[in-house]
Amino acid sequence: MQTQGGSGSGSKRSLASFVAVGVAIIIVVAAWSSLVFAMGTTNPVMIVEGNSMHDYLEDGYLVFVKSVSAQEIEEADIIIFYSHYYDKSIIHRVKEIVYNDKGDLTGFVTKGDNNMVADPGIALPENVNGKVVGFIPYLGSFLKFLKSQIGITLMAIIIVFLFVWSLMDGRKEQPKAEAPAPQTNSLCPLNL
Repeated sequence: MQTQGGSGSGSKRSLASFVAVGVAIIIVVAAWSSLVFAMGTTNPVMIVEGNSMHDYLEDGYLVFVKSVSAQEIEEADIIIFYSHYYDKSIIHRVKEIVYNDKGDLTGFVTKGDNNMVADPGIALPENVNGKVVGFIPYLGSFLKFLKSQIGITLMAIIIVFLFVWSLMDGRKEQPKAEAPAPQTNSLCPLNL
């Protein structure tokens, strides 16, 4: 005999949805933590903004950054460094490594591939965040969109829609209560 109300299927489906979201969050956090550890930096992924590295790196590319010591950087490496001149982080190619009279490394002359002249000043070793070790074309543009006001609103609408849809879907699949068996009356013969 089945009980009426059959909400078991819907609640199991909702629980499964919440577990799936929880597992997805754990996977993302684990992947990010692994990337931070493997790259040796707290910012292993950055988005290219601008066209100064045009032809090799375009606006909106997602780049992977590995922490390296200044001594590991070679000419032609693409580095990310903080520029006091521009007051922001820059991603440009090393054109020359600069040493002082004693042979000590003092910095890097950098230039965007699409720029006519080198960057003003030199990139100091202590301002280098790392070097680019890979990239994914245009994924950064998508991530920038998701971080925008429109992107956040759109994602919130999608999440609410999926949540409501999963609740409604669970309600549709609830088993219907069986109709109770018809009552029958027994007749007893009346013996007089």
